[in-house]
Amino acid sequence: MNGLAVDWRLAAPLLSVGALGVAWAQAQPTGPATVWRCGQLFTNQPQPGQVCEPMSAVASTVVEGTRALSSSAGVSSSAARDRPVSSAGSSAAAPPSVANSASAQQARMLLQAELREQEERWQQLQRQWNQGEPIGSPQQPRGSAAYQEWVASLREQLHRAQADLAALRRELARLP
Repeated sequence: MNGLAVDWRLAAPLLSVGALGVAWAQAQPTGPATVWRCGQLFTNQPQPGQVCEPMSAVASTVVEGTRALSSSAGVSSSAARDRPVSSAGSSAAAPPSVANSASAQQARMLLQAELREQEERWQQLQRQWNQGEPIGSPQQPRGSAAYQEWVASLREQLHRAQADLAALRRELARLP
């Protein structure tokens, strides 16, 4: 030997730790890590005792967020860079003006349909209101508390319907 004295009582634990490190390094996968599903938790390091099942390898998709413009000078260059591209990658998506006009047309159609429904509801409430003199039913004579509650409810519904009509008309006026 070289004249070094080795205390094997101190060296044995160090050798076993070194052997564990080598075994751990060999056990590490060289490919992508396995993802485990443990109930509603997804992890690459399941805990002992958890009921987990390995997930099949699926190609991940990364969606880029929108970029904030720092100044008005960078608008043209960043607008060209941020233009959406179809999944094929060879042709560009529809121009924003066409897409916006189609969505505006769809929004207009939806708002107009809602406006028609709301106008019909308002007319029905107007008939029930009868110029401020709603007609009572045999179950609710005119002077009863139930009749007064019904009249108050009808008045609130009329005000709400008028406010809804005004809001729908404002939204339609905002559309191009």
